[in-house]
Amino acid sequence: MQTNLHRLESDDATIGGFLITYPSGQSKAVTWRTKSHINPVLEAAKEYAATALNERMNAGTLAAMQDADNTNWPSVVAAISRLIVEFNDRLPVDQGSLLKI
Repeated sequence: MQTNLHRLESDDATIGGFLITYPSGQSKAVTWRTKSHINPVLEAAKEYAATALNERMNAGTLAAMQDADNTNWPSVVAAISRLIVEFNDRLPVDQGSLLKI
């Protein structure tokens, strides 16, 4: 089994997140709420991935350590980045930030 990420859905455009499922079968939901775009995307994705990795390493079980070792973390960062971009795209446009000519 591999590590998988699934976007979590909400009717509220300001709520985003994902479910990460590890090879051991353990899973963790990561969510956020913001009215602003998440920027910079890559830095945010790295932070979410680092938090997920730390959670696995601090769990203190053999299965959790194997999850940490067997997960392709650069791919997780890329997947989280894509999910954040999709979240940003769903947010309403802030009319105050539009350039008026």
